[in-house]
Amino acid sequence: MKILIVEDEPLAADRLESLLRTKLPEMELLDIIDTVEDTVEFLQNGALPDLAFFDIQLADGLSFSVFDQVPADFPVVFTTAFDQYALRAFEVNSIDYLLKPIKADRLDRALSKFKQRNSTGQEQPLLTPAVLQSALSMLRGPSYKERFVVKSGANLLTVAIEEITYFWSQDKMTWIRLRD
Repeated sequence: MKILIVEDEPLAADRLESLLRTKLPEMELLDIIDTVEDTVEFLQNGALPDLAFFDIQLADGLSFSVFDQVPADFPVVFTTAFDQYALRAFEVNSIDYLLKPIKADRLDRALSKFKQRNSTGQEQPLLTPAVLQSALSMLRGPSYKERFVVKSGANLLTVAIEEITYFWSQDKMTWIRLRD
């Protein structure tokens, strides 16, 4: 299997290569490339990989720009420290989205998806409900309080977080300063 790694952090590239060599001893590493420009040149002139691992944020831009210049005629696994690009990753021929540091079990699942996809001889839909749900849950992140119920005299009021300028505590009580 021909593998391409696009990663601008040498330690991350070495770790990924090491993990891949453990999982796929028969793999042929085509190259480790660290820029968008060099990746475009490689894909225009070189052999296409059977599977590619792309970091999203490279020194000279986002790796998505590679696919604006070269068609993604090969499966891609995105590797990144940022989860905000998950939905965009599935616009290209992505089979998985791994957050750094890459864990061996997550790499196993990505390789299993790749093998399953190739064993059927036909492409499986990439945006399955489970994949989309997983991507959306990563993007949602933690939920925060949107409003507070506060006592004002004998009344209870609902105050939206946008109305609050700041909080302070005094005499074992917490106060809210509103914009108005």
